[in-house]
Amino acid sequence: MLDFSRNYSFASIEDYRLSLESGYLLDRFNGFIPYIRYIPTYVGPDPAFIGEIRKQPQVFMVEDQSTILPALIQFDGQNFLIQPLGSFSSKLFDDRVDLVLVGNLQNAEKKVDLSDKIIVPLVSKGFNIYGHFLIDLMPRLKMYSAINNVSKFVGFIAENAPDWSIEMASACIRSLNGELEFMKKDVAYLCNVYVPMPSRYHDYLAPCSVFGGDLLTQRNFITPSRKVYISRSRWKNKSRDLMNREEVEKVFADGGFDIVSPEDLSFQDQLKVFASAKILAGEAGSGLHNVVFSNAFLTINVNSSRQSHFIQAGLSRYTSSSSIYLYGESQDQGWNSPFTVDLDCAGELVGGLP
Repeated sequence: MLDFSRNYSFASIEDYRLSLESGYLLDRFNGFIPYIRYIPTYVGPDPAFIGEIRKQPQVFMVEDQSTILPALIQFDGQNFLIQPLGSFSSKLFDDRVDLVLVGNLQNAEKKVDLSDKIIVPLVSKGFNIYGHFLIDLMPRLKMYSAINNVSKFVGFIAENAPDWSIEMASACIRSLNGELEFMKKDVAYLCNVYVPMPSRYHDYLAPCSVFGGDLLTQRNFITPSRKVYISRSRWKNKSRDLMNREEVEKVFADGGFDIVSPEDLSFQDQLKVFASAKILAGEAGSGLHNVVFSNAFLTINVNSSRQSHFIQAGLSRYTSSSSIYLYGESQDQGWNSPFTVDLDCAGELVGGLP
């Protein structure tokens, strides 16, 4: 849970709300980065803790502490490790789970001197999960280019990164006149590393969180005309498993939705599918984060009522898409427990769509 009393400014919140209402979205506001939570419309059972959530601030501002540090950096196969050289502000590392600050790098097979380069790391915990890479790591390129639009940089990506992340990162880095290099496991790099602010605090998202979509989208070239439902049936992880998935997908299929498994498509074909969607629906997860590539006017997020976070609503809002959550009942109180969606509730929702 965020501590709203520390490092946050509320002085300009109303001004920022006015800028949102006028359609002008600022990445920064007087040296502060806005983080916004959007509570969506929903059908089905109430999400957990919704009463408490509604009492919390839905917008907060954090002073931009992004910096370039001389440091030794290392990738251990899962985590991104930093050993700063010289003094640095500890504020930047507060509340960070994606950056591991260490006193001394261990077991480095060799050291590589890149002290003449600025490194933007696209490496951290979750680097091999599509949704995390898209909304947690790709935005670092936007943050860097926003304040260092003249300085060239090297985008570091893990040597064992999935093909889709290499394709996504290389396209964005090239467009910003940067270079792409692979970060080898257990090699210590001496460099000037860009340490960014996070693109989100849980489900409070900064505008840069949709950066990958803004840069790579094909939505300007395709007229949205389809109803698309993103299936999670091919996802091997049984966390937050939808127990009546086949029946729910049939409800959407009967309502005119094309059922799509992103795993069956190339990255470029996925971009075309999402750009063609006028309504985008699916189970909560990485697949639905592709709304950032979409022209959809409506996003429907199928989720467990125990999952009271609104990342998808935030992504949808930043891409001018309205958001509805279709909640199902969880079998127990666990955050990632299996859940079941009421088919009558789903049918009523789908049946009322244009």
